[in-house]
Amino acid sequence: MTKIKAGDKEIDFGAASLADVSMNLPDLVDALKKDPSPQNLLKVEGELNKLQSEAQNANELVKGFLVKQDTQAAGVPTTQSAIGWLFAGRKKGSQWDGTPNVGKQVPVIATNDEVVVTRDVYLRADEPSNQHTRGSVVKTLRAGVSVKVLDTDCSNDALSGGCFLWLKAQPE
Repeated sequence: MTKIKAGDKEIDFGAASLADVSMNLPDLVDALKKDPSPQNLLKVEGELNKLQSEAQNANELVKGFLVKQDTQAAGVPTTQSAIGWLFAGRKKGSQWDGTPNVGKQVPVIATNDEVVVTRDVYLRADEPSNQHTRGSVVKTLRAGVSVKVLDTDCSNDALSGGCFLWLKAQPE
């Protein structure tokens, strides 16, 4: 597991963004409890979309930092043999729902397929009962890395319908 050192501008900015998200979420929940009207719901939805964007940007900064730190510290490519779960994207039927993290046009991915990562992603350790987001980060994979699919999991339902597609993968 990569250790993050304090004082890096990217990490400091990412941490500040995540702190902002954490501080604003309870206020939005309270606002909905006090006034569940449709007008207020639209306002809160807009604020939640802004917070989601901030959290995604912070996550990308942290991933980029981890890739950079792994490469500098070890002096080796960050794709060395590691096995773990990566989030491929949200899937609805035979289509992606949003932008996937892998370069496969149709989200029908099977064991032994080779897929290319299209943006930096975390490779996470196994967790009981398929709680992949809770797995510790084994490695950060850079966009452009090819991985061999060892297993797939699409059992977690997405709120918007469909499922979250996770791939157990090994970088090649």
